[in-house]
Amino acid sequence: MRKIFCALAMATVVSGCGGSSGDSHDPTHGVATLPPPPLIPKVIADVVYYSPKCLIERPINDARFVVHESNGNVLREEKTDSQGHLEVKWDGNESHLTSVLNPIDDDGSTTTLLDTELNLKKGDLGKIYVQNRLLDSQCDCRDFTVDFSEISAFYNSDYEFLVDGSSTTTGEYHNVTACKERGVFRPVSLTLSNRYSQGLPVFAAKVEFDDTQSDHRVVLTHDDLVQGDALNLDPEGILNNVGVTANTDFGNVYLDSRFNEAVIFDGLYENYYVNNAEYFSVDAGDSSSISFRSFQRIKVDDVTKTYFFSLPDNSQALIANTQQLLEALDSDVPATYDFSTLNRSYDKIYLRVAGDNSPTWRINAQVSGVFPSLSLPQDIEAQFEDAQNVSLYLSVTDYDLIKGGIDEWRSEAAKYSRIDSGKWTPYLENVTHERILIRQ
Repeated sequence: MRKIFCALAMATVVSGCGGSSGDSHDPTHGVATLPPPPLIPKVIADVVYYSPKCLIERPINDARFVVHESNGNVLREEKTDSQGHLEVKWDGNESHLTSVLNPIDDDGSTTTLLDTELNLKKGDLGKIYVQNRLLDSQCDCRDFTVDFSEISAFYNSDYEFLVDGSSTTTGEYHNVTACKERGVFRPVSLTLSNRYSQGLPVFAAKVEFDDTQSDHRVVLTHDDLVQGDALNLDPEGILNNVGVTANTDFGNVYLDSRFNEAVIFDGLYENYYVNNAEYFSVDAGDSSSISFRSFQRIKVDDVTKTYFFSLPDNSQALIANTQQLLEALDSDVPATYDFSTLNRSYDKIYLRVAGDNSPTWRINAQVSGVFPSLSLPQDIEAQFEDAQNVSLYLSVTDYDLIKGGIDEWRSEAAKYSRIDSGKWTPYLENVTHERILIRQ
């Protein structure tokens, strides 16, 4: 490969393009019309800047895309139109696609982010989101105070209030800056639990805001609290990092899970997921460090059943396969790789390379195949010259409902990117992944 690489993107899969229609003949003259022109295979996408505060979107015109041949050479470049729309003819030597995007920080500075889809097929990549913190100034935000002094009077100092997972400063109130997303202020979650003792009740509330609240103050009482139901988890399983996530229109809400207990709150949110993870470090010598993470997310569909985790550990095989891949890429030659031999069937691999003073490069690929030596335009290649403190992240992911590998994942991810909601589609819910992180 060339100096540095990395991975991720938004997704693609099959999709058709326009065409023409007409009568098969003229009934007056009996003269047959010409057949419609053949459909041209394309890859399409829409690229927008977004505000992380309130999800305001603005199309990005002239967003840059690099089209690669199968051997990784640059075939040509394409750009989005004034509406941020991209259409790339995909009917010849086109094999891989790299987006060259520039997230913007709140001081106006930019970085370079590369996203490559290997062995891409025609279809929809979906909507590609690029962070622009300058848009935050256009958000409709208000400062609110969440007052739970009435509740805290009933509990001693062993109990702790958390607002969106963060400790409160006084134990009686919490100041929140809430911004409107899609016309509605983003709510916050509050949990109340004993920080020292296991098995005691856990409570939660969803705090919603509007423009009519007096002094922008929300007063909570006991009536606003929902008592949690503890899930049954496999007592023989590894339960070192258990957590509960509620997936909502506003994205994910991470609920307090102490003592590796998984608690959900009936009626507070609709979609709950119980998560478990395992982390450990791998000896890599003095010059670098390697860490491993195994993660599993399961949708909660029955509060009475027992949930079993099967956290895989393919750490040594992942490291060996990654090292083999890197050795070939360091030599700028195509690399044959195979992550399908792991003791779990995975749908895709994701590779990310990042460093100080250099772009971040993210790549999505199938679990086995040939990794080409990807070329980039000269001005982008030059940005890797001064890279320091380089890290590499590689993950393999399995979605329970996806059976068609990365092509099906790309299709589902593209659909999800165009939904005006933070809720996952069923195909993206139950997931298992393993990853290694290598730091210089």
